[in-house]
Amino acid sequence: MKGETCIHIGYPKCGSTTLQRNLLNKHSGINSFGIVYPFKKQEFFNDDIEYFSNQIRYFPELEFQECFDRKFIDEKIRSLVLQNKTNIFSNETFLAPFRSDNYLKAQRLKKCFPEAKIMIVIRNQADFLRSFYEMYPFSVFGPGKTGKYKTFDRWLKEAFEDPHTSILFAPKYYQLATHYKNLFDKKNIGIFLFEEMVNDTETFSRKIASFLGIDKKETLQLLSQASQNPASEAFLYVFKKRFLPDIEYKKYVDEKIYNFSCRQISKLRKKPEMSDYWKQKIIDYYKESNRQLAEEFNLDLSKYNYPL
Repeated sequence: MKGETCIHIGYPKCGSTTLQRNLLNKHSGINSFGIVYPFKKQEFFNDDIEYFSNQIRYFPELEFQECFDRKFIDEKIRSLVLQNKTNIFSNETFLAPFRSDNYLKAQRLKKCFPEAKIMIVIRNQADFLRSFYEMYPFSVFGPGKTGKYKTFDRWLKEAFEDPHTSILFAPKYYQLATHYKNLFDKKNIGIFLFEEMVNDTETFSRKIASFLGIDKKETLQLLSQASQNPASEAFLYVFKKRFLPDIEYKKYVDEKIYNFSCRQISKLRKKPEMSDYWKQKIIDYYKESNRQLAEEFNLDLSKYNYPL
């Protein structure tokens, strides 16, 4: 609704770039701040938003408490809110899945935006893990972690050996959604399916427009014209790190040539196959959480083969 603030917290690998680029930064009824497209000098709306986002994501709790400044929040962050539009603060790394306290970040967001709505996009966990493997095949603990390239089976094995500190625990959606529900109230929590955005744009557009209080026709028009963020750049990132680790292409290569190389190299990409053993392990690990989520938030997860 007009004047309200909604925080889009992720998940990563669940269409965040598509939403930011094609809906949140283009819809006439939305005032978007947070991560914005197209990038100019930086990916954030401004330096204050970047600093605020870093406080939420990275500061140790004692440092966060010491640095928390209500005047800064009111004058630099909340002052961006417009009363004639729906305000969207979008940053999918508020749900970063690697060694990150997403529950603490929720409490910090509540402290800064106590009456906000929360928008969460989720994805079938098997595909979620596969997508993260394609981007970070060197470690189940995410970017910045060193290690040798791993097969998908080996990567999954290591994830299950350390489920609470690897990526594995993050997409237990019910636990996370319940935490946000307890902080912000159930009526302010909107959970949407990545698969619906890809396969049933009309239904996805209707649901998200209703939740945000924006024009449904314009929402459908914008999302119908959107193309999903391709995996080609992720594949090129892994290709470079594995075979050409010391070369920074973007420093020396024109952007059009770089994008063309992404598309060409991505043709070499093969979708990682998951054995029946790991499929069953994933079902066993996530099924109870998904059943609770489906019941609590009235979601048809079976339609897109979520572990149940």
